[in-house]
Amino acid sequence: MESIVEWHDRVLTAGFGSARYGSTYISSYPTGQIGFMLCHKAEDYNEASMLRSIEERFERMTQMGVYTSYYHPPLHASSFVLPLWVHNKLYGARPTIEVVSSIVSKEA
Repeated sequence: MESIVEWHDRVLTAGFGSARYGSTYISSYPTGQIGFMLCHKAEDYNEASMLRSIEERFERMTQMGVYTSYYHPPLHASSFVLPLWVHNKLYGARPTIEVVSSIVSKEA
């Protein structure tokens, strides 16, 4: 876990405005889990606008006739929902109820 915290801090020190850790599970990958850091140059990272952007891109994709049997926006958004202890270790505070509510309402 410390290496993820150090990686997160290094990314911010290198000049990125924000960085979010996420993970996905791939059955053919050793241990099944792949972790990644999504970095933004702008400091005004906003969870709600990120979720809207995901929805808009998916809508454009389906309008163009591009379909997938695996990917969908709630899966994308959930990749950044971490266990509370991991979230607190990386970001230093509990997520607000507004963030949790926006994620849950998108999945419904």
